[in-house]
Amino acid sequence: MIGSKRIKAIVGHYGSGKTEIAMNLAIELAKTQKVTLVDLDIVNPYFRSAEHAEKLKECGVKLVKPEFAATGVDVPSLSAHIDAAILDESSTVILDVGGDDEGARALGRFKPYFDRFGLDLFAVVNPYRPRSENEERIIEMMEAIQIRARFPVTGFINNANVAHLTETENLLYGREMLRKVSEQTGIPVVMECGLKEVKPAEMPEGIAFLELIRYTKPEWMD
Repeated sequence: MIGSKRIKAIVGHYGSGKTEIAMNLAIELAKTQKVTLVDLDIVNPYFRSAEHAEKLKECGVKLVKPEFAATGVDVPSLSAHIDAAILDESSTVILDVGGDDEGARALGRFKPYFDRFGLDLFAVVNPYRPRSENEERIIEMMEAIQIRARFPVTGFINNANVAHLTETENLLYGREMLRKVSEQTGIPVVMECGLKEVKPAEMPEGIAFLELIRYTKPEWMD
Protein backbone atom coordinates (compact mmCIF):
# COMPACT_ATOMS: atom_id res chain seq x y z
CA MET A 1 0.00 0.00 0.00
CA ILE A 2 2.68 2.50 0.98
CA GLY A 3 6.43 2.38 0.72
CA SER A 4 8.63 -0.17 -0.98
CA LYS A 5 10.35 -1.74 2.03
CA ARG A 6 9.31 -4.94 3.79
CA ILE A 7 9.87 -3.31 7.18
CA LYS A 8 7.77 -0.27 8.06
CA ALA A 9 7.99 1.73 11.29
CA ILE A 10 5.25 4.10 12.44
CA VAL A 11 6.52 6.98 14.59
CA GLY A 12 5.20 10.38 15.65
CA HIS A 13 4.20 12.58 18.54
CA TYR A 14 2.07 11.47 21.49
CA GLY A 15 -1.60 11.31 20.56
CA SER A 16 -0.95 11.36 16.82
CA GLY A 17 -2.72 8.03 16.28
CA LYS A 18 0.33 5.85 15.58
CA THR A 19 -1.07 2.69 17.13
CA GLU A 20 -4.46 3.03 15.44
CA ILE A 21 -2.75 3.47 12.10
CA ALA A 22 -0.29 0.62 12.68
CA MET A 23 -3.15 -1.76 13.52
CA ASN A 24 -5.33 -0.69 10.61
CA LEU A 25 -2.43 -0.88 8.17
CA ALA A 26 -1.44 -4.34 9.40
CA ILE A 27 -5.01 -5.62 9.11
CA GLU A 28 -5.40 -4.16 5.63
CA LEU A 29 -2.13 -5.65 4.37
CA ALA A 30 -2.92 -9.01 5.95
CA LYS A 31 -5.74 -9.43 3.44
CA THR A 32 -3.14 -10.15 0.75
CA GLN A 33 0.12 -11.02 2.48
CA LYS A 34 1.80 -12.33 5.61
CA VAL A 35 2.07 -9.55 8.20
CA THR A 36 3.70 -9.25 11.61
CA LEU A 37 2.90 -6.30 13.86
CA VAL A 38 5.57 -5.53 16.46
CA ASP A 39 4.54 -3.54 19.54
CA LEU A 40 7.71 -1.54 20.07
CA ASP A 41 6.24 1.02 22.46
CA ILE A 42 8.58 1.06 25.46
CA VAL A 43 7.21 4.39 26.74
CA ASN A 44 3.43 4.35 27.05
CA PRO A 45 1.61 1.42 28.75
CA TYR A 46 -1.74 2.60 27.32
CA PHE A 47 -3.21 2.66 23.79
CA ARG A 48 -0.83 -0.02 22.55
CA SER A 49 -1.33 -2.74 19.97
CA ALA A 50 -0.46 -5.47 22.48
CA GLU A 51 -3.85 -4.81 24.10
CA HIS A 52 -5.62 -6.09 20.98
CA ALA A 53 -3.94 -9.45 20.40
CA GLU A 54 -7.19 -11.35 19.81
CA LYS A 55 -8.49 -8.91 17.20
CA LEU A 56 -5.19 -8.96 15.35
CA LYS A 57 -5.08 -12.75 15.38
CA GLU A 58 -8.65 -12.88 14.09
CA CYS A 59 -7.60 -10.68 11.16
CA GLY A 60 -4.56 -12.80 10.33
CA VAL A 61 -1.93 -10.52 11.84
CA LYS A 62 0.85 -12.03 13.95
CA LEU A 63 1.60 -9.90 17.01
CA VAL A 64 5.03 -9.69 18.60
CA LYS A 65 5.31 -7.69 21.80
CA PRO A 66 7.85 -6.91 24.52
CA GLU A 67 7.92 -9.41 27.36
CA PHE A 68 5.99 -7.22 29.82
CA ALA A 69 3.49 -5.63 27.43
CA ALA A 70 -0.14 -5.84 28.57
CA THR A 71 0.83 -7.33 31.95
CA GLY A 72 0.64 -4.19 34.04
CA VAL A 73 4.38 -4.36 34.69
CA ASP A 74 5.96 -1.19 33.33
CA VAL A 75 9.45 -2.49 32.52
CA PRO A 76 10.93 -1.61 29.11
CA SER A 77 12.05 -4.81 27.42
CA LEU A 78 12.84 -5.94 23.91
CA SER A 79 12.05 -9.54 23.10
CA ALA A 80 14.29 -11.79 21.01
CA HIS A 81 11.10 -12.56 19.07
CA ILE A 82 11.37 -9.06 17.58
CA ASP A 83 14.72 -9.96 16.03
CA ALA A 84 13.21 -13.15 14.62
CA ALA A 85 10.25 -11.23 13.16
CA ILE A 86 12.50 -8.71 11.43
CA LEU A 87 14.72 -11.46 10.04
CA ASP A 88 11.73 -13.36 8.58
CA GLU A 89 11.95 -12.23 4.97
CA SER A 90 8.64 -13.92 4.14
CA SER A 91 6.67 -11.39 6.20
CA THR A 92 5.94 -7.70 6.02
CA VAL A 93 6.81 -6.19 9.41
CA ILE A 94 5.11 -3.14 10.90
CA LEU A 95 6.76 -1.59 13.96
CA ASP A 96 4.39 0.32 16.25
CA VAL A 97 6.84 2.70 17.94
CA GLY A 98 6.41 4.77 21.11
CA GLY A 99 5.68 8.49 21.04
CA ASP A 100 8.07 11.33 20.26
CA ASP A 101 11.85 11.02 20.11
CA GLU A 102 11.95 9.13 23.41
CA GLY A 103 9.93 6.27 21.94
CA ALA A 104 11.90 6.33 18.70
CA ARG A 105 15.10 5.39 20.52
CA ALA A 106 13.88 1.78 20.57
CA LEU A 107 14.51 1.67 16.82
CA GLY A 108 18.20 2.38 17.23
CA ARG A 109 18.88 -1.14 18.51
CA PHE A 110 17.74 -2.58 15.18
CA LYS A 111 19.70 -0.27 12.88
CA PRO A 112 21.95 -3.08 11.55
CA TYR A 113 18.80 -4.82 10.29
CA PHE A 114 17.49 -1.63 8.71
CA ASP A 115 20.81 -1.05 7.00
CA ARG A 116 20.60 -4.59 5.65
CA PHE A 117 16.93 -4.81 4.65
CA GLY A 118 15.90 -1.17 4.36
CA LEU A 119 13.18 0.65 6.29
CA ASP A 120 10.14 2.77 5.54
CA LEU A 121 10.09 5.19 8.49
CA PHE A 122 6.75 6.98 8.47
CA ALA A 123 6.02 9.94 10.75
CA VAL A 124 2.36 10.39 11.67
CA VAL A 125 1.23 14.00 12.05
CA ASN A 126 -1.91 15.39 13.64
CA PRO A 127 -1.60 19.20 13.54
CA TYR A 128 -4.26 19.50 16.22
CA ARG A 129 -1.89 17.99 18.79
CA PRO A 130 0.96 19.68 20.72
CA ARG A 131 4.37 19.82 19.01
CA SER A 132 2.66 19.64 15.62
CA GLU A 133 0.63 22.84 15.39
CA ASN A 134 2.75 24.40 12.62
CA GLU A 135 5.38 23.51 10.05
CA GLU A 136 8.31 24.51 12.27
CA ARG A 137 7.21 22.30 15.17
CA ILE A 138 6.56 19.34 12.85
CA ILE A 139 10.06 19.61 11.41
CA GLU A 140 11.56 19.91 14.90
CA MET A 141 9.70 16.79 15.99
CA MET A 142 10.79 14.91 12.87
CA GLU A 143 14.44 15.85 13.33
CA ALA A 144 14.42 14.79 16.98
CA ILE A 145 12.90 11.42 16.05
CA GLN A 146 15.49 10.87 13.34
CA ILE A 147 18.34 11.42 15.77
CA ARG A 148 16.96 8.93 18.30
CA ALA A 149 15.92 6.39 15.66
CA ARG A 150 19.31 6.65 13.93
CA PHE A 151 17.45 6.51 10.64
CA PRO A 152 15.86 9.18 8.41
CA VAL A 153 12.12 9.67 8.12
CA THR A 154 11.08 8.57 4.63
CA GLY A 155 7.46 9.70 4.54
CA PHE A 156 4.71 11.60 6.35
CA ILE A 157 1.23 10.33 7.20
CA ASN A 158 -1.55 12.90 7.53
CA ASN A 159 -3.82 11.94 10.42
CA ALA A 160 -5.36 15.36 11.09
CA ASN A 161 -8.32 14.86 13.40
CA VAL A 162 -10.21 16.25 16.37
CA ALA A 163 -11.60 12.90 17.56
CA HIS A 164 -15.35 12.45 17.03
CA LEU A 165 -15.70 16.05 15.78
CA THR A 166 -13.46 15.43 12.77
CA GLU A 167 -14.70 16.56 9.36
CA THR A 168 -13.16 16.44 5.90
CA GLU A 169 -11.99 20.04 6.31
CA ASN A 170 -9.73 18.95 9.17
CA LEU A 171 -7.99 16.40 6.99
CA LEU A 172 -7.58 18.98 4.23
CA TYR A 173 -6.05 21.39 6.76
CA GLY A 174 -3.47 18.75 7.62
CA ARG A 175 -2.90 18.08 3.94
CA GLU A 176 -1.99 21.70 3.26
CA MET A 177 0.31 21.93 6.27
CA LEU A 178 2.16 18.75 5.34
CA ARG A 179 2.43 19.93 1.74
CA LYS A 180 4.47 22.87 3.04
CA VAL A 181 6.54 20.62 5.30
CA SER A 182 7.22 18.32 2.36
CA GLU A 183 8.39 21.23 0.25
CA GLN A 184 10.80 22.33 2.99
CA THR A 185 12.20 18.89 3.82
CA GLY A 186 11.93 16.98 0.56
CA ILE A 187 10.15 14.17 2.42
CA PRO A 188 6.94 13.07 0.67
CA VAL A 189 3.48 12.65 2.14
CA VAL A 190 2.67 8.99 1.52
CA MET A 191 -0.73 8.50 3.13
CA GLU A 192 -3.80 10.13 4.65
CA CYS A 193 -5.99 8.47 7.27
CA GLY A 194 -9.48 8.88 8.59
CA LEU A 195 -12.87 7.35 9.11
CA LYS A 196 -14.80 6.53 5.95
CA GLU A 197 -17.05 9.56 6.23
CA VAL A 198 -14.19 12.10 6.22
CA LYS A 199 -12.36 10.82 3.13
CA PRO A 200 -11.88 13.72 0.68
CA ALA A 201 -13.59 13.44 -2.71
CA GLU A 202 -10.21 13.78 -4.43
CA MET A 203 -6.85 12.39 -3.37
CA PRO A 204 -3.49 13.79 -4.52
CA GLU A 205 -1.59 11.58 -6.93
CA GLY A 206 0.71 9.15 -5.20
CA ILE A 207 -0.94 9.47 -1.79
CA ALA A 208 -2.90 6.50 -0.43
CA PHE A 209 -5.93 6.72 1.85
CA LEU A 210 -6.23 4.34 4.78
CA GLU A 211 -9.78 4.01 6.05
CA LEU A 212 -9.58 3.71 9.81
CA ILE A 213 -11.62 1.54 12.13
CA ARG A 214 -11.29 2.55 15.77
CA TYR A 215 -9.75 -0.32 17.69
CA THR A 216 -7.94 1.49 20.50
CA LYS A 217 -10.66 3.91 21.63
CA PRO A 218 -11.65 3.02 25.22
CA GLU A 219 -15.26 3.08 26.41
CA TRP A 220 -14.68 6.03 28.75
CA MET A 221 -13.95 8.28 25.75
CA ASP A 222 -17.45 7.81 24.27
